[in-house]
Amino acid sequence: MVTQIIDNISFTLKESCDFSFLSEYGKLFNVFDQNDSGNISFGMKNGNIKYFIKVAGAKTAESCIDTQETVGVLKKAMPIYEILKHPVLIELVEHYKHKELYIAVFKWAEGDCLFDHWNFEKYAMNPLLQSPKSKFKQLPIDKRLKSVRTMFEFLVYVESKGYVAVDFYDGSIMYDFDNDTTTICDIDLFRKTPTFNDMGEEYWGRRG
Repeated sequence: MVTQIIDNISFTLKESCDFSFLSEYGKLFNVFDQNDSGNISFGMKNGNIKYFIKVAGAKTAESCIDTQETVGVLKKAMPIYEILKHPVLIELVEHYKHKELYIAVFKWAEGDCLFDHWNFEKYAMNPLLQSPKSKFKQLPIDKRLKSVRTMFEFLVYVESKGYVAVDFYDGSIMYDFDNDTTTICDIDLFRKTPTFNDMGEEYWGRRG
C-alpha cells in the first residue's frame, strides 16, 4: 500500500497514481478511498463551487474488480445519469478519459451517505458517535416519509424512462439533516429494461 497526499489530505492506494488533473477543479477537501467498486472519489472546492469527482482506473485499496472493469462500468454509467437526470439525482457536469483513468465530475450535493462503510470502525470505537443511518432512523416519522416519497418518485421516473434500479440501497442515498433533503448519489448499475440476472448469486444488490 502507498499513501498519497493532496492539499494536506492523505489517502491510501495499492499503487501511486497521478491525480494532478484535480487541481483544475480547485482544492481538495474530502476523499473517499475505501470503496470496493474500484472507484476513488474526491470533494473539490473552487471558490464557492464544489465538485464530487469520481475516478475509475486507479488501483484502490479495497477494490474487488480490476481497473479495466472499473473504467468500463463508470464509462457505461454516464449516459444513464444523462437520461435519468432528475432534481433529486446528483447532477453530472462532465466525464472524460484521462490517460488510464476515467473521470466523472458531478456537482457536490450536501448530505451524509446512509451507508458510510468507510466510517464503520470509527463508530464501533466510539459508541457516542451516531452514524447517518442511526440518525435517520431517529427522525420524526413525517421527515422519514417525505424522504421515502422522494425515493419512490424517483424510482417511478426511472421506470417511466425504461430503466430498472440495480444495486440501489442505502449507500445510494444521501440525506441532508440540516435541510431535510434527500439526494440519490449512485445509479451506476441501473439497467435498461428488459433486463435479467446474468451474474447468478453474485448479482448486484444480493444480500448474503
